[in-house]
Amino acid sequence: MKYFENLFDPFAPANGPPPDTLFAFGKWLFAGSGRAVRLMGITSILIGFSEVIAAWSVGLIIERIGTHGRAVYFDGFVWQLGAIVVLMLVVRPLLLITQGGINSLAFGPGLSVLGLFRIHKYTLGQSLDFFEDDFAGRINQKQMQTTSAVGELLMETLNAVAFAGAMLIGGAGILLTSDVRLSLVMLVWFGVYVLALRWGLPKIRARGKIRAEARSAISGRFVDSIGNISTVKLFAHTELEAEAAQATLVRFREAALDFGRVVFRFRTLVAFLAGVLPIALVGSALALWWQGHTETGAIVTAGILASRLGAMTSWFSFMLMGLFANIGIAEDGIATLTKPYRLTDADDAKPPANFSGEIRFDNVKFHYGRKDGGGLNGFNLTIKPGGKGGVGRALGCRKIYGSVAASAYAGCRGRGDFARRPRPAYTDARRASPANRDGDAGHANV
Repeated sequence: MKYFENLFDPFAPANGPPPDTLFAFGKWLFAGSGRAVRLMGITSILIGFSEVIAAWSVGLIIERIGTHGRAVYFDGFVWQLGAIVVLMLVVRPLLLITQGGINSLAFGPGLSVLGLFRIHKYTLGQSLDFFEDDFAGRINQKQMQTTSAVGELLMETLNAVAFAGAMLIGGAGILLTSDVRLSLVMLVWFGVYVLALRWGLPKIRARGKIRAEARSAISGRFVDSIGNISTVKLFAHTELEAEAAQATLVRFREAALDFGRVVFRFRTLVAFLAGVLPIALVGSALALWWQGHTETGAIVTAGILASRLGAMTSWFSFMLMGLFANIGIAEDGIATLTKPYRLTDADDAKPPANFSGEIRFDNVKFHYGRKDGGGLNGFNLTIKPGGKGGVGRALGCRKIYGSVAASAYAGCRGRGDFARRPRPAYTDARRASPANRDGDAGHANV
């Protein structure tokens, strides 16, 4: 078990900032897990081929019953039977054990930790205005949703898509060896199935993105209300908060219903196609046998493959619906979480060798990213080492004075000891930062 547990390091550092496209973001989020990904992909493909070989083996055994009598049935057939036994009792169990080990001991405990650690660490590096422009709960929800969605995309692609693709290709190959016309029947059905996927999955993807945004808004609204409950109680805004929560839930329900309608229509179509395949494939095999163009083994193989592919169609389509819904969720989260840093260090930034403790502002202007309005305008202040200072005017002015001093805001113009200096911004914040006292009626900064 230790082998699976140590396939990759869940706390490996990320390589640069996250990209803003789905495939590149997934590579960034789970970089370092390549060995486990490759092993899972190969295992899933081999499991798919083993299913096809098992169906072909049953057909071969039954066909030999019809073509050989009891007296000569095992003549020259012992080695083939031995290979079939080894496949069923050794090879397939080992493949399934390997797949289970990777899912349960590597991907399950590791992928979510790896992704959450990387995206949370990057988010913590954003400037203060990134967090003030959004709900804290919504940001956290997008971290959780996006990591989970991209992880499920990876796992389902490796588990289901690789398995189904191998089974479909192998099945077509086996039928081709029996009768090329059976392969053509299967390929025609598959073409219709692909058209159904092209109709339904893009709609599911778009509505999944809208539903994810509505769901994250619920978390943002609820966490914001509970996190500021003292202010809500102070001003008796309980009813207003409840009304806002209800409006948020109504929007989510409408988005969820729109998503559910598309899913219902798609599943109805897939259920019909799943019933068509066994009838078409087994019916064609029976017609060919009746005309003397194929053997009974081909009917058995076609029947087994048709039943397995028909059953696979339902869960595979259900998996693809989740897959495309997760694509929408991931794209929604990527748009929020991959925003580039607005507050960055200069190229030659270095920690200060001697930190005197002097704070100096020289004509600092800060308006929360707007051209004008509230904030700081031509702010000048010098506090000598060991000195004390404060701003005794508007509460908001005191708040941003302390935050700008700690280099917490982007978009600040002017010069200051703690703003726009060639040193790492958070080095300054570690040495000196504002202390906030959060009361029921407002904020006070020291």
